[in-house]
This record gives sequence, structure tokens and C-alpha cells, in this order.
Amino acid sequence: MTAASEGVWDRMIRQEISLEQAFAVIRGAMAEGGILASVAGQSAPPVIREEEEDAPALDPSIQSVTSRLIRALLKDGAANTDTCDAIRKTAALIEEGTGISDIRKMRQHHVVELSDLLGRLPPSYRKSAKEREMPLREIAMKAEQEGRPVGLAAGTTNRILQVFQQIVARAGDEGIHIDPKLRPTALRRKKTKRSRNDRLAFTEDQLRRIFGAPTWTGCANIARRHEPGDKIIQDGLYWLPLVAAYTGARREEIAGLTVNDLHEEGGVWCFRFDENEERGIKTESSIRKVPVHPHLIELGILNLRDGEGRLFPGLYRKSAKSKLGNCIDYNWRKIMSERLRPDELPRRCFHSFRHTVVDQLGKMRDIRDRVIKDILGHTPTSITDRVYGSDSEPAEMLEAIQRIPRVF
Repeated sequence: MTAASEGVWDRMIRQEISLEQAFAVIRGAMAEGGILASVAGQSAPPVIREEEEDAPALDPSIQSVTSRLIRALLKDGAANTDTCDAIRKTAALIEEGTGISDIRKMRQHHVVELSDLLGRLPPSYRKSAKEREMPLREIAMKAEQEGRPVGLAAGTTNRILQVFQQIVARAGDEGIHIDPKLRPTALRRKKTKRSRNDRLAFTEDQLRRIFGAPTWTGCANIARRHEPGDKIIQDGLYWLPLVAAYTGARREEIAGLTVNDLHEEGGVWCFRFDENEERGIKTESSIRKVPVHPHLIELGILNLRDGEGRLFPGLYRKSAKSKLGNCIDYNWRKIMSERLRPDELPRRCFHSFRHTVVDQLGKMRDIRDRVIKDILGHTPTSITDRVYGSDSEPAEMLEAIQRIPRVF
């Protein structure tokens, strides 16, 4: 208590001033001096001063945060170039879909708006030349006017929101101010079916029809691959579906094979799927060797080792960021549409070969589960196999591979 306030209390005690007057004098003195104290048992309200937010040390733009996230993932070996490219594209979609470029200004209602937009986009958005430069909302409006099917798959939407969450988390870890209510993954959609059912396997009859196309039985010439003739052209279009049907490997894993990736090990010819200059690998468990099916050897695949570089040199990238396998996509889709009935086409694509091999191997009850997982590049489920188990021997894997039925 100050000397001035003590004097006031003395005057009050001598009854020179009233209690109310004493309080008034003290409150006035406190206000003039900016003093915050307790009067009559009640705390004076605090003076609140809004401090200016410090300028961030790092660029808070979504694109810059994303670039730093990608550099960190590559440095830690947590993602390959394809994954990083997908993250970069997703960040651009987030920025366009929300209209926000500064991550500090992002709010949960912006996430809601993005989620709504994803539900109004056609699954094939920006695949056509006309839509490539068209704004997302204009694409959605046009699709609605034309009565086209709209709505991205739950898995696609959830992947976008997951990347969104990664970007938000990265910014927060860097000390950039983030709205604490911002939670992109809170809007994840529930999938109506299991992931394994997103794509369907081919039936044996469908496989026979597909490989009964002129590409494998004889075509007119290189420019007329879908017309019957006497020319068998063993290029990427010929080999990629065959290798997929006998290994269950992913299209880009096969397209990126080099001459050195077709090698002999323990007397067994094998494909080696590993990261190289042509393509990355999806996961660590995807690095594997898979025996060559006897039918492929009969068809002459070992002759491709006489070249250099890529095992399938005719494959090419349509653009710097395009995948090698994309160059066969048109002809492959045409084969599917000509050889399968319209009702058989939904949920079937090149990746259906992988589902087909999974089903075929799963029916071989006498083959160890570890062998099947090593062929497919899946992580072993048991702790014993994951920690202590060694890779399956080529001879044991060949026993399973050669039991896959011939496609023609």
C-alpha cells in the first residue's frame, strides 16, 4: 500500500471522509498510476494489450511449406520421387480448392469447402485437354450441367486430406502459427467397401479373351495393332501385360526394368524389382526378386538381355513427369474394351493383373505365406518373419510361379 493511500485511510478513521470517499480516492490514484491491485477483495480487470504476431522465420505459403516437407521426406528416405510429385500436385489442388495460399489463414471451413468440391468433381477431371487449364469449380459446374458422374472415390479424397494434414503438421512443427481448430483429416470419408474390392481380378475366361487379341496372336502391322494379321511385335505392349499376368508386379515396376534386372540366381531366372534411374519403388518391401515364368522364357523374354539400358526400350515418357507405362495406356484400354463386355469393364484395369495373381497364389494352400508375400512385395505379417526370417529362395518361389495358369 502506498503512503498516499495510507493517508486516506487515516482521514477516514478520523471520520474526516467517508468510506466511499476513501475508496474513490484510492481508485483514482490507482488509475493514474496504472496500478492493478485488489480493492475490497475484488481484483481489478487486467489490461489486455493485443501483441502483434511475430513475422514467421519461414515462408508460410502452402507451396513453400510443401517444398520443405518434400525435401525432408526425400532426405529421410520416407518417400520416392513419384510420391513427392503427388504431394506437390495435391498441395496445388488444396490451394486452388480453398482459395488460400497462406497456411496461417487456413480455417476448418475452408477444408469443408474443399471436401464439398471434391464431391462435385468428375473422377476423370483434367484428364482431357479441354479441362487441363479449366478452374476446378468450372469443371464441377460443367459436369453437373452435362449430367456426368461426379464425386472422387473415398480413398482419393482421404489421400488428399491426409496430405493436407501433413502440410499443416509440417508448418506447425516449423513454428508457423496454425489455427488450433484446423484438422483436415477430421473430414475423412468412410469407405463403403474394403480396399481389396476397389479393383477386380480377371477371371480365367477374361484372361483368355484378352490374350486372344491380335497383339499376341498376330496383328496387321505396328500401326494397326488391333487388326488380325501375321505380325507378332514383341514390344512393351506385348510384354508388360504378360509379365504382370505371371508375376503380379505393378505396371511401373515392370516398365522400369533394365537389362541387368533380368538375371540368373541359383539356376533360376528372376526379375529384380528395385529402385533405379527409371522409377522408384512403392515401399521397402517392394524391393524383391521374382522368378520368370516358364512361358515367358518360351516366348523369348531372355533375348531382351542382348540390349542395353531398359529391358523394354520402346517405352517412352510422354512428358518429363509422365510414367513409362503411360505410353501403352491407349492401346491397352482399347484391347480391354474390345475383348471384354461393357459390364465387365468397371473396376478392371491393368492393376487387375496383380489382384488376379494374388487370388491364384492364395489358392495354393501348400505354398508358405512368406513365399507369397515375397513374390508380391508385401510385408510379412508375423513378427518372426519380419524380424528373423530371410527372403524366400528363388527355387521355392519358382515352384509357386510356374503353377500360375498359362494365359494362352
